[in-house]
Amino acid sequence: MTVTHIARRIGVLGAIALAFAIGLVYGAAKSQDTWFGQASPKSHIFVLASALILAAYAALCLGVARIARKGG
Repeated sequence: MTVTHIARRIGVLGAIALAFAIGLVYGAAKSQDTWFGQASPKSHIFVLASALILAAYAALCLGVARIARKGG
């Protein structure tokens, strides 16, 4: 299922929010010591950056899809 299919079902903002949430989960899973309460500020920045990058990617995909659908 692509981002555009998800956006049709839950809306554009919902799709971007979902991408942000998935990015938070991914960042938390990959960062070091997040689960033990001893995370450094670098770990928190990594988690937030992961979420922002994935949300920006989803927004970019949706924007390009909208432009392509309009024909130019």
